[in-house]
Amino acid sequence: MTLEVNISYTVDEKLWNQNLEKNMASTIYQVPSYSTVYDRVFGSKPVFVTVIQKNEVVGQLAISIHSKFYWKDSNIFSRTLGEKLKLNSILRWEYGPIIHISDDAQEILDKLLLAVNQIAEQNDVNLIRGTTYPLHHVYSIKIFEKYGYNPTNWATYITELGHDPITLYDSLSKETRYDIRKSEKNDLELEVVNNFSSFKEYSELALSARLRAGEKRKENPLFVEKFWDNLYDKGYLKVFLARKNGELLGAIENLVFNQNVIQYGIVNSPKTQLLGGTFLTWNAIKWSMENHCRTYDMGGINPNPTTEKEKSINFYKSKWGGKQLDYVRYVKIRKPGKTKLSAALSDPKKISKKIQTLFK
Repeated sequence: MTLEVNISYTVDEKLWNQNLEKNMASTIYQVPSYSTVYDRVFGSKPVFVTVIQKNEVVGQLAISIHSKFYWKDSNIFSRTLGEKLKLNSILRWEYGPIIHISDDAQEILDKLLLAVNQIAEQNDVNLIRGTTYPLHHVYSIKIFEKYGYNPTNWATYITELGHDPITLYDSLSKETRYDIRKSEKNDLELEVVNNFSSFKEYSELALSARLRAGEKRKENPLFVEKFWDNLYDKGYLKVFLARKNGELLGAIENLVFNQNVIQYGIVNSPKTQLLGGTFLTWNAIKWSMENHCRTYDMGGINPNPTTEKEKSINFYKSKWGGKQLDYVRYVKIRKPGKTKLSAALSDPKKISKKIQTLFK
């Protein structure tokens, strides 16, 4: 069998997506428009790898090389030093590779991972991160070990949407059905976002929620703008808001491609007793069914939760009739020294000590 590998930094999105759509497991994360957001805001470099057999695309992988994205919330000193020393050059992909044939799948994967090595070398990458997709794939993950990747087991809950909303509702637990009814009795108003102003309002609520949770986040209006511009008009972005008397109580952000929906983010105001999250999740699933989508992916979870927060997230995402499907998060450290220093710079208490070590 002869396989041809092509590496490109630009791609015909229509043609690329047409090939993606041949595989039911393809999601928004492998679509060029998703990579373009990070390119236009952070200067991240998109790269597209295809494997061709007899003029047919049999394998695809969209990746991004980030040099600034992971420093976006750091202080100016850390960002400046990290950029100068090229500490945080990370190659990343999500929910891939996409392989279109089961025959010779192992060899196709081997070619793709070999291309990733080549791209990482050419772009002086310190770290490689990637995730497989949770829907059934045709290749063995053991090949990743051959290329020096370290695995971490991860999972998500995916709801099959082949039934109607009433049938799905009846299949849910008694407690979940009760929460849905209770949320609907709170007179919440559902808004399907169709303008940038409402999307911006959602983004502001999401930022404030993360700050309340103690996360280090900075406002990035350009990212909000480009995320909307690159995804909404193409039908890849669907956001729902929950209001009461005009007040925004919560929002849920979904990414849609190839009839697969991924819950990308959900946020609530402090008035959680009104069950805005439950109201929104149920309405997002109903919308997905009514628009003939195949699956609803609740987003990643730790299958072996170690904190109360992780346990709470797992429980909430397990309530919606989905099946827990496993996937793997892979990491390959190419330059351990730079990677360790990069991690230290994210903690100001370690900066002084690490800098002294660096210049001894």
